[in-house]
Amino acid sequence: LRRMLWSVLRVAPPAGSSGARSLSYGVLGLAASFKVAPALMLPFALLHDWRDLGAGERRRLALWFAVGVIVPFIVLWPIAGSASFGFLTYHVDRGLEIESVWATMLWPLRWVGQAVSAAHVEHSIELIGPWTKASAQLSVVASVAAVGACMAAERARPWPGAAVVAATIGLAVFVSLSKGLSPQYFL
Repeated sequence: LRRMLWSVLRVAPPAGSSGARSLSYGVLGLAASFKVAPALMLPFALLHDWRDLGAGERRRLALWFAVGVIVPFIVLWPIAGSASFGFLTYHVDRGLEIESVWATMLWPLRWVGQAVSAAHVEHSIELIGPWTKASAQLSVVASVAAVGACMAAERARPWPGAAVVAATIGLAVFVSLSKGLSPQYFL
């Protein structure tokens, strides 16, 4: 699956094979419904692919991506209902995981007498204490800003393979600045 995802960014299908390109966007959408990394790759794929495409082709590829995202939720609806959308509130509400860069910066507050501790909270171990909520919110802004900066750099200096390079750097910075450092994205 990862190989297929990277192929979306690396190799544009030959002219006339719009079916392969559509399928690649559908696969990217399917992967984005399970993990955030492919969702982060989408803007880079779009930026790279959409330079030479007309509005109709752009809409068609966006539709394929949306179908890829929605299909798993439709399949799970009879079993789980709206509960399958619970991941959204979980990720928005979660705090700083202890392995994040932000938590590492806040741990030294213990040395100056601040009440900083680790606790098991909803499927992760998070840092609890002053500045953790504000740092968690700041991490979202910083992560999205970093991806935006990588996109701007790719757009300003496009070269063959630029989308892959910019997406990889953007993903690395996003993961590093996020409130839950997930090394699995680098595998």
